Amino acid sequence: MGRALAWDALGLVHCRLGEYRQAISCYQQALTLVAQAKTPVARKMLARRILDDLRLPDSPEIRARLERAKRPSVPS
Repeated sequence: MGRALAWDALGLVHCRLGEYRQAISCYQQALTLVAQAKTPVARKMLARRILDDLRLPDSPEIRARLERAKRPSVPS
């Protein structure tokens, strides 16, 4: 996860400098690393990135599903 976060941060730097091709390359590298991880945090980060890319993070239905998904399940 650390490497994915570093690539993501580097992508943000390139984006702020107006270096969009480099930013895209960094974001793709970060997403590749996150997709390989199998932890809930990694999956949430990937889901969040996709929602941001699609401009859907403010959708109430999606927000509710994300909130339900991050709650621990209670054994019956």
